[in-house]
Amino acid sequence: MTDEQLRALPYATLGVQVGAAAPSVMVLSRKESDLLYWVSADHVIFVTSYGRLVRTQGLKRDLVATDWKGVDPLAAAPGQSPDPDGLADIQRQLKIGVNHGETVWVSSSFQEVGDETLPSFNGTLTARRIIERVDVADWRWRTENMFWIADSGSVVKSRQQFCPEIPPITLELLKRPSNAA
Repeated sequence: MTDEQLRALPYATLGVQVGAAAPSVMVLSRKESDLLYWVSADHVIFVTSYGRLVRTQGLKRDLVATDWKGVDPLAAAPGQSPDPDGLADIQRQLKIGVNHGETVWVSSSFQEVGDETLPSFNGTLTARRIIERVDVADWRWRTENMFWIADSGSVVKSRQQFCPEIPPITLELLKRPSNAA
């Protein structure tokens, strides 16, 4: 799709790239509290909360559920950026898989990198980059997720990986949902 075609869409849109695959666009299908449900033309569904991928449907290995022990540091009050001092270590439980799934504990630590200028759908924007270092002891696996947060507190871009079998997923907010989490 061209930029002009994307601007003409009456829906909130999310640019998505899974690993080295061609970029695609997802549209917002519904909102429930802080959960945003994005759907692609080939019926893949991503659910985000405050910019974090918390569920997927239609991938080779899906993220079935995310349960927090504490609060996700990305879950700042609407219109506020996460507090850099609040980026403490946190744990969450992920249920991964197709059928019955596999449940694993994930430990994360966060580091604020600073402001960066990003190319965006509407020109450029300045966003604060935060690195999340992820450790899944049961799998002996580590990765880093990155989140770019605008002054409004919204995650405008991210690179996230929830298991080793699924390559990193880049999400970029192209057209903002109204009153989105």
